[in-house]
Amino acid sequence: MAKVKKLTFIGALVIALPVLLIGYFSQKPEYGFNSPNESELVVSFRYTSRKTHPCTDKELKRLTEERKGRPKHMRSARNICGSRERVPVNISVEMDGKTTFDRLVHPSGFTHDGACYLFKRLIVPAGEHNLKVKLAEVAETGKAAKYIYEGKPLFPTARRVVVDFNLEAMQLRLTPPTL
Repeated sequence: MAKVKKLTFIGALVIALPVLLIGYFSQKPEYGFNSPNESELVVSFRYTSRKTHPCTDKELKRLTEERKGRPKHMRSARNICGSRERVPVNISVEMDGKTTFDRLVHPSGFTHDGACYLFKRLIVPAGEHNLKVKLAEVAETGKAAKYIYEGKPLFPTARRVVVDFNLEAMQLRLTPPTL
């Protein structure tokens, strides 16, 4: 039977020293990403806009007639009419009456048929601000914004406030401040 050697003081020190150093330097020195009197507004969303050219009744009727003439194994299960391309989305952020961010977001994908994604960080002064976030599909430029968040949130110092798009409720929402 092999003898098990006891852990010596030097062996324990070799094991404990890196653990203690990693523990200490993971907590100290503290590092802040923003200055103490600033806060961060994060605009983040995924939105699937409508198609640029939806399938019309005339196209659908023509497609069903073409399907009837084909053998069963060659019939497509889905409607392939209209356009796959989706409409771009315009997002604008107004803070205290001034436009701080305005961007046109194009749909993702090779044929522009995916969702529109955006993640933008804006550094703002800490405190209470009038905030207005508007999301609109570009094809509806004459109309008002489709989704609007308007409020007077408090931006705590060195914290992050997130505005995102809630897919279940189909609305813009503000999440509470986080680190």
